[in-house]
Amino acid sequence: MPFIETCRMEERIRMLSEYDTGNWSVAELCRRHGVCRETFYEWRRRRGGGASDWFVDRSHAPLHCPHTTSAELREAIISLLHPASPQENGRHERMHRTLHEQTARPPARNATAQQASFDAFRKHYNEERPHEALGQRPPQEFYLPPP
Repeated sequence: MPFIETCRMEERIRMLSEYDTGNWSVAELCRRHGVCRETFYEWRRRRGGGASDWFVDRSHAPLHCPHTTSAELREAIISLLHPASPQENGRHERMHRTLHEQTARPPARNATAQQASFDAFRKHYNEERPHEALGQRPPQEFYLPPP
C-alpha cells in the first residue's frame, strides 16, 4: 500500500475532525499525531473562534519585545558606526593594509604558521610599533584593563 502524503495543515484538520467523532480522547489523539495537549487545545480554541484559517502555521516570534532599542537610537548608532567610504575610516583601512602586507604576502604554509604570523603582528603593532596618533607611543602604554 502506498504512503499517503499529507501536510501539517491537513493533519491538524484531521486531528480535530477525529476529536469531533468522540471516538478518541485528547491524550490518544495527541499521541497519534505527535503533538502536546497544549498545542491541541490551542488549535481547538482557534477553530472555535471561527477563523477560517485556524489551521495555518503562525509565527513563533514574540509580538512585543520590551527591551528593544528605539528606532531613533538605532539610527543614531548606525550613523556613528557606518562610514560611507574608506576615506572616512582611514586609520582602520591603513591598519588592514599593514596587516595584509606583513602577514599575507606571501601567505604562510599552513593555518598554524599563519596564526603565528598574525600573533607576531598583533604583538608588534600593539606593544612595540609607535603610532603617530598616540605621540609616537605604542597602544599598550594607553591600555587599561577593565575593572
